Amino acid sequence: MPGANVDAILTPEAKMHFVEHGYCVLPGLIPELVADRAAAAMHAALFKPDTVAFNKGCNKKRVEFGHLQSSDIMWDLQTKSPLHAVVDYLIGPNMPIKKPHHSFCQVATRPPDALRADMDLSEDLGNHRWHIDGCQGNGTPFAFSMLVGVALSDQSVKNHGNLCVWPGSHRRILPYVKKAFEAKETYFDHGRPNMGAGKQVLMNKGDVVLVHHKVCHQVSHNVSPLIRQQVYFRMSSPSHHRLSKSKVLLDDLWAEFPKIQDVVAAYELRKAGEPATPTASIADEGSSAPDKTSERASTYHVVDGEEISLRDEDVLEEMEKMDDPENPDDLVEDMTTPTGPPADEHDEL
Repeated sequence: MPGANVDAILTPEAKMHFVEHGYCVLPGLIPELVADRAAAAMHAALFKPDTVAFNKGCNKKRVEFGHLQSSDIMWDLQTKSPLHAVVDYLIGPNMPIKKPHHSFCQVATRPPDALRADMDLSEDLGNHRWHIDGCQGNGTPFAFSMLVGVALSDQSVKNHGNLCVWPGSHRRILPYVKKAFEAKETYFDHGRPNMGAGKQVLMNKGDVVLVHHKVCHQVSHNVSPLIRQQVYFRMSSPSHHRLSKSKVLLDDLWAEFPKIQDVVAAYELRKAGEPATPTASIADEGSSAPDKTSERASTYHVVDGEEISLRDEDVLEEMEKMDDPENPDDLVEDMTTPTGPPADEHDEL
């Protein structure tokens, strides 16, 4: 959306919350009409042939939204709102306005759960159930830069299919990820570290949540009578491939976020007990922060001149491996290759 005032949206408080906790919510970022069109398209898709399919190997129905994941209606969530400008500010510049030809988002629904006496509705939903996209088995710790969630249904109270995050886990988990990657071990093969209590993200329709890639997360139960509707974009910075290849991202959580380096520095000083006031960002001062204008922030990587989708055929293949719904711990669905746990154990958003 041309003319979006990013400074008014990404306030100093929002930036600090993002750096400290690894996520932040931007209320009402998506115009009502744009959000309504996307939600209506999701509802309408449920009545189209071949939308509802059965998983291979289990009796759980899943909803496929392949056509919507590459549709103009979903792309409008970025370009007909300030979201495009916000993402471009954080991990850009030069995010393409033109819609990619492939699937560029995840259209995620969460149907109502049947309430059971043994259902755990606590805040963290079980510390062992969180995941990080890509960090399953021998997956990549460099899957993308930032998860962007757009709420298309009410999640203003807990256990309405809310995204659950572990605040600050991006900092605590990085050493574990680095060690496993360098040792070529299966991620969390010896158990997942205790990240403490999770926090369900409360959002209204049209709100947006930004989540750092390394933040542990999962989905909560949906005890409401309605289907939870959400759209996720997995965004890569212009320098993502270069920084991944150089392994910089194993040590620096914020190498892909040049314009908030001042906030990162202020947080580190505050954590060390020294007062600090954020100044002009490194990028604004014309420093040598990573920023290649010839590269593009996008929902896909450009590798050797070829566009490599973050969520494409691999996503559709992995969607065929979802859990048995009778499992009471079946809370989460990850669109990356699951390893370690049994193949039918799947992480969800």
